[in-house]
Amino acid sequence: MEPRATGPRILAVVSILTSIGIVLFWVSWFASGDYATAGDPTFRAFENAFPLSDGALSLLLVLSAVGIWRRSPLALLCGPPATGMLWYLASLDTLFNLQHGGFTDLADPETYVRLFISVHCYVLGGVNAWILWRHRHSFTATAPLSTRAGTASRLTVCAALIVTIMSTALFWAWWYATGRAAFAGDSVARAFHDALPLADALLSVTALVALAGALARRMWGTFSALITAGGIAFAALLYTLFLLTNGMPSAFARTSVLIAVSACYALASLLWVCASPCYGQWAQQRRHMA
Repeated sequence: MEPRATGPRILAVVSILTSIGIVLFWVSWFASGDYATAGDPTFRAFENAFPLSDGALSLLLVLSAVGIWRRSPLALLCGPPATGMLWYLASLDTLFNLQHGGFTDLADPETYVRLFISVHCYVLGGVNAWILWRHRHSFTATAPLSTRAGTASRLTVCAALIVTIMSTALFWAWWYATGRAAFAGDSVARAFHDALPLADALLSVTALVALAGALARRMWGTFSALITAGGIAFAALLYTLFLLTNGMPSAFARTSVLIAVSACYALASLLWVCASPCYGQWAQQRRHMA
């Protein structure tokens, strides 16, 4: 077992502080009444869709920090999905603010808060992935698994990644061909969906990387698959809360939306559950650390 390094410990502290910051933001948002009065209806609908997904992100950051501090596989199970969530969050915020002038008023202190959130989430997500990958042998056994269960997991991961890439591409092809025009009378839902392309593009790139790694039977494929799972989970939680707080968009059929959201949860679960065994068993890790 390698000596305790400074980088992972700093990452654990920053992850905890970020989780606390997220919680404090939402406490302030609801306590101040901003959820009902801040900005215009489009801005409020966008922000009010985040508490559930941000809560999941906060939990993953805490669990990852605990895993880092204890040098357990928990760091590699929760850290990569946290990266996927951070990148999805940053991409959503960045594109929404670019579309609605959130970065243009340099005299407004809120502009710098928005910039900080976007930059912090992008950077923390990247640093989180880099440090966890670089120190991965501190958190899991080094011996790769070549069991039937591992092969089945890889095949399931590949199938889920292909579905993710294809369904994302098909949705945005439909959106720009006919879907966006159908939302002409629903400005809130249209603005919400217009903020998603950058996040989904980054998610698709991550899924492609994970697919290449999974087909090559490399550990970085598993690592990337868990990042993808985090992005999918964030999207599913975000969209679920958006539907609960704004109602079903009139341009969507109720059944198709429910199937799509359910599929997102299923894909995230499949990627998480099937990718994680490739890291090794907990008992094997304990013997390695002993």
